[in-house]
Amino acid sequence: MDQYMDNSLDLPPERLPSDSIQLIFLLLVFAVGVPLNVATFRRLLALHKTRRKGSSRAAFVLLKLHLTLSDLMLLFFFVGPQLLWNLTYEWLLGDALRDLATGLLDCRKIV
Repeated sequence: MDQYMDNSLDLPPERLPSDSIQLIFLLLVFAVGVPLNVATFRRLLALHKTRRKGSSRAAFVLLKLHLTLSDLMLLFFFVGPQLLWNLTYEWLLGDALRDLATGLLDCRKIV
């Protein structure tokens, strides 16, 4: 039994066709999503600064700001690490970020 475990640790995992499809999809989502969300966030932030704070339009702009920020957080905290994993099949971001990413993934599973 030990000989099987030793051999499996030396060999890198094989890339499946579904991994390549997921990699292309995540690259596309990241490449399109980050610039569009950053541009939207900057535009909404400038709009929010010029609006009166009590108006219903200002509340709607604030809601869109929060949604854009949550999209950016999703792109950076889920799609980014998933892309790195699919590209290299090893974790390159250190132990602290590995624990953070694992915790975020566990929270995502609960919700």
